[in-house]
Amino acid sequence: MPSLRFEHRIHEQIIPSIRRAQGTVEFTKIYVVHAGSNQTSEGRARKLERDLRILELERRERPDHPFVLFNLGMTYEDSGDHSTAEVHLRRCIECSGPGESQLGKAWSLLVNCLRSQGKGEEAVIAVKRALQQFGSDKELLFRYATLLQDVASHEEAVNIYHRILTEDIEPGFQSTDSSISGYKSHHNMAVSLKKLGRLKEATDHWRMTVSLSPSFDIAWLLLARVLMQSRDFGALDVLVQSLPTVIQNTATDALIRALLFEARGSLIEVQQTLETAWNDFHEPECLDELARILMDSGNAISAIAVLRTLQSVRPECPSVLHNLAQALRLAQRPAEAIPLAQRSLELRPNAPQTVRLLKELLDSHDDPGRQS
Repeated sequence: MPSLRFEHRIHEQIIPSIRRAQGTVEFTKIYVVHAGSNQTSEGRARKLERDLRILELERRERPDHPFVLFNLGMTYEDSGDHSTAEVHLRRCIECSGPGESQLGKAWSLLVNCLRSQGKGEEAVIAVKRALQQFGSDKELLFRYATLLQDVASHEEAVNIYHRILTEDIEPGFQSTDSSISGYKSHHNMAVSLKKLGRLKEATDHWRMTVSLSPSFDIAWLLLARVLMQSRDFGALDVLVQSLPTVIQNTATDALIRALLFEARGSLIEVQQTLETAWNDFHEPECLDELARILMDSGNAISAIAVLRTLQSVRPECPSVLHNLAQALRLAQRPAEAIPLAQRSLELRPNAPQTVRLLKELLDSHDDPGRQS
């Protein structure tokens, strides 16, 4: 039919012309695989530059076309320019009719842009407005659950992740991230369950996470840590033996093995494993974990040396400064610890654990005879 044509310079669409011809659109199980794009950082940068150049040309021709505004917002969001993306996405929502296919996705991207800019309250307002229109949209529900986790509303977040994992997906014309209904929600749900002290359920969801995405290394590490916290050392041993090839011989592998050595009480093997991993991979978490284990074992002096190295890598990290101040306090060196704790509070104001630590340090420094 000659009147049915693809439109737009980029992300071409045929649905508008079908609707103008009073045609109907049906879903099928036929799909097209779009492959072969250059996913290197250089290739992605070139694609973003090209896309933005083409979209700006189209915006001059159709300044308030909602689909053009949507593509601009999506592309700027993908490039990391969240403030510019926010402007285009807000305008897209204003210009879109209630049945337009890009509307739900535009809301989702706007929520992400607001969250990425630290505008948490605005993001919550936006996602609640969007859910009034798209109450079963799993991407919007996922965005809402992550916002709830940001403010420690973990019980409510768990309920939303349960919905995402159990409710059927309604077909739609917008692009969807299938992992939201899979490993991502299992992982995030496990994080909240652990915060709530529901370790058995958290363990189950992290096991599901790694079964769905074996290369998702953080889930393997968090699964190992929750097994350690549950003192299920047998399961931790089995876990180490069953790590997939993609995780073996990585920093994550070393961190998990260090937990097993810690469970066995072998501090020497812990130290050797994490020091070797640091030399091989230069992953700061190896030093962070080693310092924690040394502190827990009462070896504050060795922990100070590790944390000094970590401080050289992350000089303005508030948690590193806090931990180093804590180790110096245990070593009864409050004069060195106080400025570190103070700087940690400047970077992370009102952190309760650092407030308490600084008070203890100031008290002990004022009273040299007081025991730390």
